[in-house]
Amino acid sequence: ASRAPFDSPLVEIMRGDVASRADVERAMAGMTLAVNLAHGGGGTDWPEIKRTMVDSAVMVAECAQAAGVGRLVHVGSIASLYLGPQPAPITGATPPARHEAQRGDYARAKVLCDRMLLARHARDGLPVVILRPGVVVGEGSSPFHSGLGLFNSERHCIGWNAGRNPLPFVLVEDVAEAILLACEAPGIEGKCYNLVGDVRPDARTYIARLATALQRPLRFHPQSPTWLWLEDYGKWIIKRATGRRIPPPAQRDFLSRGMRASFDCVDAQRDLNWHPLRDAATFWQRAVGVHAG
Repeated sequence: ASRAPFDSPLVEIMRGDVASRADVERAMAGMTLAVNLAHGGGGTDWPEIKRTMVDSAVMVAECAQAAGVGRLVHVGSIASLYLGPQPAPITGATPPARHEAQRGDYARAKVLCDRMLLARHARDGLPVVILRPGVVVGEGSSPFHSGLGLFNSERHCIGWNAGRNPLPFVLVEDVAEAILLACEAPGIEGKCYNLVGDVRPDARTYIARLATALQRPLRFHPQSPTWLWLEDYGKWIIKRATGRRIPPPAQRDFLSRGMRASFDCVDAQRDLNWHPLRDAATFWQRAVGVHAG
């Protein structure tokens, strides 16, 4: 049975394959506005992940422009940025990360999506707006977000670092509001906006709150990103010895996973008239309390 809002008479569900040009063209016909809730992954190797994430974004962009869509809102991820320590805050004007081959497959795909869309805007006038949500939490999301670390049997979280730096959390309802606002805000084609809320606890605090809400012995285990990289490098050596042709892990990728960079989202708040939640007590209820048994 369908659920709201899909059961509304105002909603038409069209089944198809995002890799099929005919299906995407059929979906785009007559549209004045398109929102691409970009594919989050899929596949066990880089060629398959590129097909499902990057090639699908290219297909949507090409078909949207061919159909004369007035604006394409692409919902990506802050994973397309380098999130390791850096002197200045990240803003919407911060370009996609360099050295994408030194990132994990998911982040690498997000980098290439952003670059492709921005290049098409500059070259062909693609009317695209890119939104990059941070660590999305709240109703309907998983409480065990990979931005916090690696979860082992939902009782242990192996952190990407010491877990003391503020993390770029954002509530799912604030992301939804920003998407709607990006559909209507004037003159924002070709721009990128990072969607990070104003309440930004560290990983240790979040895990402790989550453990209380779930009433289970969930613990955060701080780690050194250098040690995590060396451990992964050792696994890579073994895989290479067995004949697998995969690139070595990069320390830069592990530094980025810790998200020690700071964010300044005043551009999103100004241009979109976006006002994410600022009250900490309400944040905890909506982000963590919603998962209480």
